[in-house]
Amino acid sequence: MTAFPKCWGSFTRRTYRSRLSHRVRISTAKKLVAHHGWPIDAVIGFHDTERRKPHPDPILLALNRMNVRAEDAVCVGDRADDTAAARAAGVFSIGAAWGSQEYAKLTESAPDLMCATVAELDAWLSGRFDIRNDEGRRGPPPGGRP
Repeated sequence: MTAFPKCWGSFTRRTYRSRLSHRVRISTAKKLVAHHGWPIDAVIGFHDTERRKPHPDPILLALNRMNVRAEDAVCVGDRADDTAAARAAGVFSIGAAWGSQEYAKLTESAPDLMCATVAELDAWLSGRFDIRNDEGRRGPPPGGRP
């Protein structure tokens, strides 16, 4: 989780849909989202699924709640369990190397893509999903999320 305050803060101006799956109670996760003002579409807490990461259940629940297909999603995580859960759910996995407390384990888990910085992740997502601003250039839309 240490990697993500910086990440979601930079995405507040993006058109990405996102979910937070955290290892805490749903009430705590929702307070975290509200406190930071993160643009999260689905919040999945510790007790929302019987099985937790590395099982795919939290990711599958989020995909279901957002009505998104696995092949249209990516999972960004800073732990090896995130990579395993994404792989089991059929979702492209991205390792968030910045701030990871388990960098060696994350690397060993062999995510589909490893990003060293938030900027690197943002550039990849913008290219992958062809996100463009109002002037037709790739990048954030001015003035916030649509």
